[in-house]
Amino acid sequence: MTPTIDEALRLRGQRTSGFDYIRITLAASIILWHAIPLSYGPAVELTYWRSPFGWAYHFVLPMFFALSGFLVAGSLNRCPTLISFFGLRVLRIVPALSVEITLSALLLGPALTSYTVAAYFADPRFHSYFLNIVGEIHYVLPGLFDSNPLPSMVNAQLWTIPYELQCYLAIGGLAVTAALRQRVILLVVVLASQALWVWQAIKMGEDGSSGGASGPVLVVAFLAGILFHLYRDRIRLSRTAFLVVLAGSIALSALPHSAYYTGPLN
Repeated sequence: MTPTIDEALRLRGQRTSGFDYIRITLAASIILWHAIPLSYGPAVELTYWRSPFGWAYHFVLPMFFALSGFLVAGSLNRCPTLISFFGLRVLRIVPALSVEITLSALLLGPALTSYTVAAYFADPRFHSYFLNIVGEIHYVLPGLFDSNPLPSMVNAQLWTIPYELQCYLAIGGLAVTAALRQRVILLVVVLASQALWVWQAIKMGEDGSSGGASGPVLVVAFLAGILFHLYRDRIRLSRTAFLVVLAGSIALSALPHSAYYTGPLN
């Protein structure tokens, strides 16, 4: 009989290199995905979404968030208090994000801007760009990339930051309300949230075919990852189950609104 996720983790001291390989692969895929609209424009990106292999693009970000949910739930289990947990989250995001934003604004910007250096540093958009560090997203640096296929866009991947913060607040709220000790409650929360966002997408006429997963889908995927961690003693590492879920996800991705209800399956 194949082992459960929990049994496999115990055999490997709660850490496996497989998670690292999956994370690196997904991160590289996301970089390649963002390179398409930045290099060739949204119209070319849209052809990828609507191609026969568009389902693969829909899966990448939800899979990344689901994996994060699973691993972050494990981190919460190892932390003695919520304060230490959120401290680790801050250390996980803020230093790297601060360096990336600072280098973009202070080195990349002055080197590539079409403005004079004095005008660049005086522009309000230069100052507001640093608000990215606290989760208020700004994509524009003055005079940068104005003639690109996706004009004036600097660090397009920053759009997920607010949803990452929402995910951390969500797991903190679940911990405070003891929902993480009642996995049936979380199962109901995930299913209800998914149903709510699918209904909203249908109501707004958004079929999800014009791009990748929306922010709410990513949050649901993160919650699904937490749910997998809570049920790790029941879920077996079965190749057959994996192939069945993969086939189901691909089939569902061909239906309207697919980007909104395949997230948890990923």
